[in-house]
Amino acid sequence: MKIVSVVIVAAMFAVSIAVYSQDAQVETVAERVVRIEKVIESDKARLAELKTDLAEREETFERTGRDLTKREARLEALEAQLESTVDPDERAALQAEIDADREKYELVKSMVDLAFQTEITVRDQTQALETKIGIDQQALDALLGTAKVPAAQLPVAAPAMPQPGVAAPAQPASGGLPGFIPGIPGAPATPGTAPDLVKEILPETAEQIEARKQAEKSELAAERADQAVLTFLERKAALQEQIDLEKLLLETAEQSKVNVDQAVQIRQQELADAIAGEDRALTERAQKNLVTVGQALRTVSEEIDQREDTVEGFYLRMQALHEEQLAVTEEAERMREEAEAARDESIWLDSPLNPKNIIRWALDRGPDMLAVILVVGVLLVIIKRFVHGIARAMVGKGRRERRNAATRADTLALSFGSAATVVIVVIGALLVFEAAGVNVATILGGAAILGVAIAFGAQNLMRDYFNGFVILIEDQYELNDLVTIGDTTGRVERVSLRTTALRDLQGKLHFIPNGEIKSVTNRSYEWAQIVFDIRVSYKENVDRVMDELLSVTREVCAEPEYKDAIIEEPKMLGVDAFAEFGVIIKFVLKTVPSELFRIKREILRRIKNRFDELGIEIPVPPAAAVSRR
Repeated sequence: MKIVSVVIVAAMFAVSIAVYSQDAQVETVAERVVRIEKVIESDKARLAELKTDLAEREETFERTGRDLTKREARLEALEAQLESTVDPDERAALQAEIDADREKYELVKSMVDLAFQTEITVRDQTQALETKIGIDQQALDALLGTAKVPAAQLPVAAPAMPQPGVAAPAQPASGGLPGFIPGIPGAPATPGTAPDLVKEILPETAEQIEARKQAEKSELAAERADQAVLTFLERKAALQEQIDLEKLLLETAEQSKVNVDQAVQIRQQELADAIAGEDRALTERAQKNLVTVGQALRTVSEEIDQREDTVEGFYLRMQALHEEQLAVTEEAERMREEAEAARDESIWLDSPLNPKNIIRWALDRGPDMLAVILVVGVLLVIIKRFVHGIARAMVGKGRRERRNAATRADTLALSFGSAATVVIVVIGALLVFEAAGVNVATILGGAAILGVAIAFGAQNLMRDYFNGFVILIEDQYELNDLVTIGDTTGRVERVSLRTTALRDLQGKLHFIPNGEIKSVTNRSYEWAQIVFDIRVSYKENVDRVMDELLSVTREVCAEPEYKDAIIEEPKMLGVDAFAEFGVIIKFVLKTVPSELFRIKREILRRIKNRFDELGIEIPVPPAAAVSRR
């Protein structure tokens, strides 16, 4: 065993000096392979030596354990004998013998504990060395190209070169290559898979395929370099564990040497006592024990020297690994930079912002897009120029008597023309996207989800549009109609599917959402009727007054300026009420809605002048009469 240990230590020194003690130069793959093979061979020899050493230490531990058990039984017997002895001289002799045996017992116990600790450490060192050999073997397999690569890390097969005029087959998206060094992010997705839109729109070129293949190779090389760094770090950690365990064994051996030195002193004292007592048999046994302990002391000393040499050899190897780490890390960094450059080049070739791709896309998709835009433009021009004519043709004369259908046609043209414009623009935009190569189904799916979200958040808006559509279909009012909506009265100035705009007498424009319109009072629907309530004094002849009122009204109706606006002859309803300040005479006149106020004001003006000529009194409240005086 000693000869084998010396040979192993010498081999380790030879490997450390001949292989690791180099200048900071970059090794070739062959040199690295040779060096790792020598390290593995050396570690396997040391592993065999450790297993042999472990078996011997297990045997030693069992033997010393049995010796410790015997000494413990002897101490118990001596103590029992001491308790039963009454003679003082005999008790003193027994006590001295017990003290000497107890000292030996404690020494053997300490040696047993150290042997047990050493056995555990050697077993851990054996397992650690087996792990280290496995790591070194993986590194060697990686250099030789015989390592098994997981299927997830295999490169994606490059597609065949496309034939002219034939689109390249779609490539499956592949995941990125993960990083292996803490603090270094993993590589992104395989170059060329990010701009999927460009691949769907335009076929790949030979340049793009070649760039992607080169990027995949660079990514794989960078991955292997990262894996090499990781393996190297694992090898370094395994070597550090060997150093720690070897140092622990060295400390244990030094403690064992202290115990053996103490045992030598005890054996020397036993020999001196035996010689002084002139006991020949005891002297021979003491001399034999001293020789045995001396051999154990030499063995422990040799073990200490061996372990010191081993630790020193490990430190030399660790220093060489540290120098190698710089080279391996630099190589991995260079590989990552090359992979990054290749990936950027591939991404740029596939980028929609690449001028080459823009030109290809314009030449390939541009004519179809221009055709769609042209058709949409023509349709918008047609709607803008002919929507009123189409609306008038569809409306006809309408159901309102004495009304031209132009007003309703203008109302429908204003409302549905804008809606048709929106529909045409939306459909045209979708067709343009489809002509550009965009997947319209994806856009429509997203639009549907967005539409549902908007519908929940814009229920009032949808109600406005629906009510506006119903109002237009039912022809509740048109442009220029005089209507009352809620508390607002005015002429309809603008009608859309969402709002109605009313202009009141003061010129204020009121915008009313169609969803808030609960009821509409249309004063211009088909015809209008003027209601006259004329107050005269109680002293006047009401028949005469009624005749004069009809006379004035007929004069106005007969004039050419107002004739066409009168629908029916005035109807005298007669005395309507006896009021506090006079008699109220009521009559009505049916007119065209748009002329109602003009005719009413003219008739009232002439009635006032006629009453003044005839002296017919229009009574006023006392307060108004006092103010006039």
